[in-house]
Parts: sequence; C-alpha cells; structure tokens
Amino acid sequence: MLSERDEQLCEESHWDFGDLSAIYINSTLKRSPAGSNTQGLADHSLAIMQKLGVSVDVVRAAHPDLPWGAVLRVNPGYRM
Repeated sequence: MLSERDEQLCEESHWDFGDLSAIYINSTLKRSPAGSNTQGLADHSLAIMQKLGVSVDVVRAAHPDLPWGAVLRVNPGYRM
C-alpha cells in the first residue's frame, strides 16, 4: 500500500512513535461491508502510522453502537 518513497521515509525516520496510539473515526454514511471512499483516503496515513509503530484503531461512525451528539452525561456531576 505504501509507495517506495513512503517506505524509505519510514525506514529513515529517527523518531520513536511506539508509545503513541491513534483512533480514526471514519465518518462515512455507508455501513459495512460497503466500500467507503473515506476509508480509502485514510488507509494511506493509517499505513504510515502503523509502519512507524503507532497503535491505530478505526471506528466506523455509521455503525449503530456509536453514540451521537454532545454527550454531556459523561460527567455524572454535570447538571443542565
């Protein structure tokens, strides 16, 4: 998936990203297993990050178990 140049840049990197983690939220409206152009765009940067040792997770926002909107209930002491 990575170009020869991307591979070379990753190999030459002096940075240590092994202790980092990232989460990608794919905001496509298409549900799995339908193809997602958004995922296609993200795949390149995901591959670079993984090659550099970053732990990466992807969440597809079209799936029903992802809460939507402003979630003020996260803080139980918050009162509106």
